[in-house]
Amino acid sequence: MRAGVPRELDLVVMRTLGDSRRTGPPITNSAELAAALDAVKPPGTTAVVEDDHTVVTVEPHEPHHQRMLRLGLPAVLAGVVVLAVVVGLVLGSRRPTTSRTADVAPTATSQAAAPASSKPAAAAAPAKSAPAVVAIPVAAARDFDPQGSPRTENPEDVRFAHDGDPATAWETDRYRTAVFGNLKQGVGVVFDLGRPVTVDQVTVSLPAGGTSFELRAGNEPGIQRDDFAVVGSAADAGASATLKPSNPAPQRYWLLWLTRIPPSRGGFKAFVNEVAFTGQPPR
Repeated sequence: MRAGVPRELDLVVMRTLGDSRRTGPPITNSAELAAALDAVKPPGTTAVVEDDHTVVTVEPHEPHHQRMLRLGLPAVLAGVVVLAVVVGLVLGSRRPTTSRTADVAPTATSQAAAPASSKPAAAAAPAKSAPAVVAIPVAAARDFDPQGSPRTENPEDVRFAHDGDPATAWETDRYRTAVFGNLKQGVGVVFDLGRPVTVDQVTVSLPAGGTSFELRAGNEPGIQRDDFAVVGSAADAGASATLKPSNPAPQRYWLLWLTRIPPSRGGFKAFVNEVAFTGQPPR
């Protein structure tokens, strides 16, 4: 609408601003803008299409320097403004969605602006990472029945208590009461981890509730219950119980000592589907 601005330049500006309903396809990058500005004709006979008919305007001749000021200066100014807008949009679209200030290296400008100090900067103390916690494999296992006669309790099935398959289980004999028919204090399984290991937790999987047990540990194979120290216990455990040993010292032998067993088909019997250890890897 401003006098002295060529219609062709006006069309280029409108296309750059995205108003292309009647001015042609929109200009979306600097290359298209440069090509459109190069196509702007100097004053003279100009054909412009408006409302589906052609309007021809013949402008009078003017001196070369006046024509350059009138045509070139507005074009340059418009191009600079539009390029600034386009560059700002492009840079804004590339900005990351999150920012981690600590990960950005200081620029030369920021380093030069930092105040000088005669004292050397203290070296940052390295962060202490938490010890790795991994699954601890069982090297070997055996049934433990020090008060039995004979002193075995289904030894052929002990492997099922640590085979990684929750569908299999080691089971006790069948007793008349929940406390082993008052014949013994308990039975269990000793798990050998191969070497002393700091165990973070022990998960015991059972098919049903009603089993009570103690978790004991030691660094000797042991032949009596008290050869292993109590480091945890569970009363009337459900289908799964997780214990965190009270003694963080590395231990090699771990005893799951059953003290009460649930009802099973007219008697009392316990099943142990899986015992899993996690903790710091052995060194």
